[in-house]
Amino acid sequence: MAYCQANNAKKRFASQDRDHITFINVLRIYSLEVDEGQRGGDVDSSTLDRCASKKTEKVIRNWCTANYINGRSLRRAIDIRK
Repeated sequence: MAYCQANNAKKRFASQDRDHITFINVLRIYSLEVDEGQRGGDVDSSTLDRCASKKTEKVIRNWCTANYINGRSLRRAIDIRK
């Protein structure tokens, strides 16, 4: 059952264009959900900065766990994006 849930989560983010696009999708969805959907459309670096600064590591870990995402990789991508 966990395997099916992981596959469904992967489909949510996946792009046939390459892994880089998939990871951008992960960043977008993460920032929109953590920002509680208050913004729509494209996500810029200031949105990611706000998300990273106002949310705790626990929120990031919980989101990553729920979405089968490597939390350390997401944190690094957010830090690089700053």
